[in-house]
Amino acid sequence: MLLRIGSLATGLLALEITLTHLHLWKKLNKKVFDAINGYIQQHHALKINFELFGLYIIPEKELSDIKSFNTRNKIVTISTDLHEMYDLFEEEMVSKAAEFQERDSGWSLQQVMFLEVNINKYNPLAASSYIKLPKQIEVKKAVLNIQNNDTACFAWSITAAIFPANGELDPAHYLTAPSLSWDAMLRFTRVELQLLTDIDMLHFFKKGIRGDTDSLILEIFTDNAYNDIKENIEHFDTSNYSIDNIHNIPKTISVVGKMKDEYSGTPIESFYGTGAKAYCVKAGGVTKKAKGISKNVIKNQLHLSDYIQIVENGGYIFRKMYVFTSNLHTIYTELKNKVALSSADNKRFLIPGSENTLAWGHFGITPVNSTDEDLDILVKIAQNLLDNDAPDFDLNL
Repeated sequence: MLLRIGSLATGLLALEITLTHLHLWKKLNKKVFDAINGYIQQHHALKINFELFGLYIIPEKELSDIKSFNTRNKIVTISTDLHEMYDLFEEEMVSKAAEFQERDSGWSLQQVMFLEVNINKYNPLAASSYIKLPKQIEVKKAVLNIQNNDTACFAWSITAAIFPANGELDPAHYLTAPSLSWDAMLRFTRVELQLLTDIDMLHFFKKGIRGDTDSLILEIFTDNAYNDIKENIEHFDTSNYSIDNIHNIPKTISVVGKMKDEYSGTPIESFYGTGAKAYCVKAGGVTKKAKGISKNVIKNQLHLSDYIQIVENGGYIFRKMYVFTSNLHTIYTELKNKVALSSADNKRFLIPGSENTLAWGHFGITPVNSTDEDLDILVKIAQNLLDNDAPDFDLNL
């Protein structure tokens, strides 16, 4: 075993003969244990990782190269079971080597060359340690980094023991904000929430048919929406309108919080929504969206008629596309046949016979048994996904 000077040491355990991984571990475990034990007795805590080097060849191409497979760092102390740690290292490195050889790389192991053991000194944090946060993390206001004041803590403990609390404490009273999914305390130190005093705004929110934390959808019945904008121009942001727009609506400055026509005065002829973040809007031109589908496929292979078909008849529409995939730091392209449009929106549970939905897990959802027709649909989808050479196709429910 050769030792080099590093943070503590790096050991190279070399072999003169060709060995399998398992034979390598059995041959070297005593040398590794002796080296680690020597440093543990001196420093008490170490940070260790292994790296296995092997000679790989591709016989057909007469290529050879040295490949290595390393493990993550592990903390080793006097109480660490070295045999268990050694087995974990063995399992991790042999698994990486086997995965590399099996994933169609073409490389074959010819010889295990040596095992590199990297040993570094490790200093655990003491109970009263305080580390100043980097500025870029501190300004995020999302990290608790409490500075320990041991003297003050000791004084508080003594005071609490001499003057114990009598009776029960009053329950906490604090303010919460609507629309949060948990009961969140707002700093407890007299946080003031804005009170709505405009009765029009109150009715505005009460009449919303649905909304989110940052949006509200209203259902409006009117003869001419653009006349309503013109008559209530103080509530609208028309900064994106042209000065000579056909509605004669005056152009205003951009104001955050006011209502805005995202289509700049162009009337919407039709809207077809097939699911979450998948819709088509015809307003002068055609705007198409489909989450998870490449822009090139949406532009050239999805048409208004596809959205109409899904809305009116249901079913699935598949489209093929090339995507970048990364595996063990190797990036390559892959051809995938994905569901581009679907009427089976599974984000929420649709109440039968209505347009209302419930969150999954709601007590009001009654389990139902799948029908043979449902199973047939799943079989068709699975068969299409397994057939990489199959053309794009549409599946009607």
